[in-house]
Amino acid sequence: GHNPEVPKPVNNITQWLWWSAGGGTANATGELATAQPLPNIFIDEPDIAFSRENYAIAVWEEIYPLGSFVCPLSNLQIFQSKIKYRVWDGNQWGPEQIAVTSPSNIALRRQHIYYRPAIAIDNNGKGLLLYIDWQTDYSVDCSSWTQEFRVKYARWNGLSFQGDMLLHQFTLL
Repeated sequence: GHNPEVPKPVNNITQWLWWSAGGGTANATGELATAQPLPNIFIDEPDIAFSRENYAIAVWEEIYPLGSFVCPLSNLQIFQSKIKYRVWDGNQWGPEQIAVTSPSNIALRRQHIYYRPAIAIDNNGKGLLLYIDWQTDYSVDCSSWTQEFRVKYARWNGLSFQGDMLLHQFTLL
């Protein structure tokens, strides 16, 4: 994960390393995802799971600015995020896809950040993607806010992730 004492790099690259002890390409490396050339976009928190069906799924978070609204002392930036993934078929990575997108909304002064994705695949090839939804609602004058934290999940159906389902939540006032 990301060490909080070290600043997150902007426009950073998520890379992969594939090692095979029984033939195939050993110690191959490559680029898994690169942030688009936009200001303040972050790619972070990659995770990977392997199945018995000879595929793997890599997931990561992508956070980017959605827009801002005016507050008495300054503008407040609202961010949105996506959990993205790619499937490894044993030979190559498939295309980058979106598992879930956070429902941030500038008009409602509501920010959702989906982060810290974790993936698991069971013996039957069924997978679960877990992630945290950090929601912040700002008051009209930006002097106060409430925060809710939710643990959410989506199910892997063999082709894509389905759902944005709640597992647990708590609120900070």
